[in-house]
Amino acid sequence: MVNPANQAYIGQLAIKPIGDGVHWELLDEFGFSDRRNIIWMVPQGAQVDGASIPQALWSIIGSPLTGKYVEASVIHDYHCDVRARPWEHVHRVFYEAMLVSGVSELRAKVMYAAVYFAGPRWSDTVVHNVNRHRLFSVDHSAFTLGVIGIVDADGSAVSDYVSGVRKASPTSLDLDIGAFEQLVERYNPSIRQIAEGLDTAMAVTLGEPKSRKLHGVETLSSDEP
Repeated sequence: MVNPANQAYIGQLAIKPIGDGVHWELLDEFGFSDRRNIIWMVPQGAQVDGASIPQALWSIIGSPLTGKYVEASVIHDYHCDVRARPWEHVHRVFYEAMLVSGVSELRAKVMYAAVYFAGPRWSDTVVHNVNRHRLFSVDHSAFTLGVIGIVDADGSAVSDYVSGVRKASPTSLDLDIGAFEQLVERYNPSIRQIAEGLDTAMAVTLGEPKSRKLHGVETLSSDEP
């Protein structure tokens, strides 16, 4: 299937479960060409397990390695493992691949936000510097302010850090993904705006938390059949 921007999968995905009951192995190479014509290949024999998708989302999509998410999940999973390209690019290709697979734009944006916020990252120095840049240089749109309002830091609202009520850097950040979906429906942000909003919310606390989690999954709207 090819979308209007000519992004497309390369080859046909063929995978088989292996003995541990968790991992799946590719029977042939498989890939994706993104909107920049960058090729994302997964070699024959590679093993994937869907672990790059936060498990909190599995209750609404099923296993990432089944249904309409499987092709995009295989691309995302493998490239999160090899880490040969920036984590931001790997999460973005997941979004683009989901659209090609027929996932609605709303659900694809929510899934993108979930992996951007709670999925794998690498190069902590780059993450920190990008977040600091977002905090001080991005115009805080209504969407970004909305995102700040639905992220908690150690159980307290991130807005407490904005107002100066909280001083210590948090150990954990928590995104209400159901409320985030409502923001996406209201403002229809671009992928770049979603990234900037999440970066700003995380940067407000002026620290790198040990964990980033999701809640509110049960309030997400039903995905299309």
